[in-house]
Amino acid sequence: MDVPHMFWHLIKFVVIWCASSAAVFSGTIDPQTPDAEYVEFGKQFPCVVQIKAKKQLTPKSARIGVASAVIVAPHWIVTAAHVIDDDYDSAYVLKTAEDVEDKRYVLDRLIMHPQFDSSVVGFHDIALCHTPQDFGLDFYVNIQKTCTEVGKVATISGWGSTGTFYTGYHKNDNIRRAGRNKIDAAVKSVLLCTPSRPSYGAALEFMICPGDSGGGLFIGNNLAGIVSYISAPAVVGYPKAKYGDTSAFTRVSIYSDWILKHISDK
Repeated sequence: MDVPHMFWHLIKFVVIWCASSAAVFSGTIDPQTPDAEYVEFGKQFPCVVQIKAKKQLTPKSARIGVASAVIVAPHWIVTAAHVIDDDYDSAYVLKTAEDVEDKRYVLDRLIMHPQFDSSVVGFHDIALCHTPQDFGLDFYVNIQKTCTEVGKVATISGWGSTGTFYTGYHKNDNIRRAGRNKIDAAVKSVLLCTPSRPSYGAALEFMICPGDSGGGLFIGNNLAGIVSYISAPAVVGYPKAKYGDTSAFTRVSIYSDWILKHISDK
């Protein structure tokens, strides 16, 4: 499959940031693999957390956006820029679905990449967020620094919708899942993955869905990508994370200097 060629002909996009007051919708899965295996694998990624942002619309109503993020340092997360691209009144992180308001990590600095443009889907879709509280993880992921990602099998994790490659996403249960996919191509600042037909893909093959925005694409212990959007050719219709659709990730290696400069500042 000529993925770079296909990418430039994708005209149906869905930015996978859930903006509502409902529960978050995590990735579609291989229909031949039990969902419990993806849920169990997701437990190995405590660095992949939920980010919530609130904007008060009226005295009695508010919009709450729910997405994913990756802890990269004791006080820092990386997420997608489109997740925080609004005039939110407040934002915070929860490490588990069971965490309640008194366990939230309040974000006091939201830094979008200076080249991010919300009118251009996917490119420079990366942001850093700071909390004065210490996340207290035993281990923090490394930042991918080299552009050697293409062709490698990577791990993906997020808190978004789920379903199978046949059904597309249709279920929201507020559970972190994780799976794998091969990085098929890189187009400028974006890494691309597609689902394989049964018997041809990686074990626990996985596609991103709404609510996974800001989640992580990992190569070993390195954070190689940030979940950005899913897309489909016009002939397929609206992207649903099914066979024929494409998962797109912001390529972290291109932004490694920018990330490391900020998270090393005191």
